Amino acid sequence: MCCCEYFKDGICEPLDERCPYLKHTRNCGFRSHYACLTHTKGDPPRTAEIKRAILPKALKGWREHFHKLPHGGRQMTARPLEDAIKDAVELSLKPMGVQVQERKKMKIIKEYNIIMDIRIEKKGYPTTLISVKSYLGKGEFRNSFTNAYFVKLRKGLNNVRFYIVTMILYCKREMVDLARPYIDGIYSLDKKPYIDELFDELQSIYSRGLVT
Repeated sequence: MCCCEYFKDGICEPLDERCPYLKHTRNCGFRSHYACLTHTKGDPPRTAEIKRAILPKALKGWREHFHKLPHGGRQMTARPLEDAIKDAVELSLKPMGVQVQERKKMKIIKEYNIIMDIRIEKKGYPTTLISVKSYLGKGEFRNSFTNAYFVKLRKGLNNVRFYIVTMILYCKREMVDLARPYIDGIYSLDKKPYIDELFDELQSIYSRGLVT
């Protein structure tokens, strides 16, 4: 097992809390999330801004998680990430008159509903759905793809844009090509394409046909 660089004398230094994993990294998700959030050198502007917004809330969530182990929650990083992205989307698209909702339930069929992390709507324009993941592995990708498939099957391919935003990308980029046209793009905070490109795409979608 690899020793954690943030471990010293039994303490996780960034959290100032006793390390429940005894310096071993295999079971600890904090190490990779903290490294991502604190590495902003070379990041594009919105990516760096979102990382700075997330960090204090994420540290608070991880401290609480360490106290509650082995029954800790699962929102240490995901919920702050959702909130920061929603705030950034609202600010970016405010001049375009869109409505941005967070954790909105969508009815697909009578007994099948999904809850979308972020939903963007504007009359006469495609609805944009954003699935937010603190990390994106194969299982998380399958979950998002299933939702994208049923939503677009029900609402129509041309009426919905479906994106995934993740802090840390583990699955292969080739999976995005295989998932089209159901998933329109995957953006992350740790590598290209960064989330800044998603904001450019959203502005393109919702500015078309507007009188300037």
